[in-house]
Amino acid sequence: MPVTASADVRHMALSRRTAWFLLAFSAWNAYVWGTFVWNVYPQHGFDGFFLIHLAVGGFTVILGSIVGAIGWSALRARKRASDGV
Repeated sequence: MPVTASADVRHMALSRRTAWFLLAFSAWNAYVWGTFVWNVYPQHGFDGFFLIHLAVGGFTVILGSIVGAIGWSALRARKRASDGV
């Protein structure tokens, strides 16, 4: 008998502290890379150094956004659980 996808789903709860840490990490990550690009562009223009760091920073900000979304989702799930929804 095949196992359905819903039978394999496992849930993991994150603490409120961990969820806030993930959100703070995401915001800090975006701030650091945004500041880096803002400060480096006038000195380098669109040379190789800048483009590589722009790509790395963009990828890191995307990963940081995913981490932030996980934190936000955890906070919302905790709120729904405490509200009894």
